[in-house]
Amino acid sequence: MTERAPRRSVPRRVTARPDPRHRRRTRCPRRVRREWTGGEGVFHLAGALRDDLRGITGRTLPVALGVGPGRAGDLRLAIDPALPAVLGDEGYRLEVAGTPTVRGRTPTGVARGAQTVEQLFALDPGRAAVPRGTADDWPETRQRGFMLDAGRKYYRPDCIEQQIRTAAWLKLNTVHPRVVDEAGAALLGRLGLVLVGAAPLPRRTRTSRSRRGWAGARSTTSTSGTRCSRPPATCST
Repeated sequence: MTERAPRRSVPRRVTARPDPRHRRRTRCPRRVRREWTGGEGVFHLAGALRDDLRGITGRTLPVALGVGPGRAGDLRLAIDPALPAVLGDEGYRLEVAGTPTVRGRTPTGVARGAQTVEQLFALDPGRAAVPRGTADDWPETRQRGFMLDAGRKYYRPDCIEQQIRTAAWLKLNTVHPRVVDEAGAALLGRLGLVLVGAAPLPRRTRTSRSRRGWAGARSTTSTSGTRCSRPPATCST
């Protein structure tokens, strides 16, 4: 991918009902408001969206907690288990009238919708408005991702992190780095990967490049909490 602005949101939304007055656009919201209490899982969604929108629009929005109609200028994030079951855990409903409202059956669904809001602002030439309308979006495939063979080829840590950000921008949910060499094992601590069936290598095979070796390791990481505020570029290795 390149640094140029995308031509549409990715992936393409499943259903979209533009406002009949399609030329009307909603300006950048004044604050981000989440409408649920308690923990947000492994990430702080409202704060992450605020940070990403700052990178896209240049504006820093306050984050508020509340329920109900709210006030003009709110970008609403809401968990709504009553949404159609077809949306599943990762689907969402995006409604843009006065300001955008993102609703999902789960926090992950809200995160996917928030990513679309970011992409819509990135599509605007002035990065300050989004078109009005309603969209329901959900994945057709439960697992979407790719494998990165870091055992046979060395990838810089920042390159791997960039690939994870790219996966989040594309709404993928799995990145599978293949880590079998000690040079690759040095990345495990930075990425926080979960090892399945991992076993330490014999001491005699360890090198100074890695503090701990792993043999026969299979690793996975989720991108559900990873945010990306612009179309990522492909990194060189």
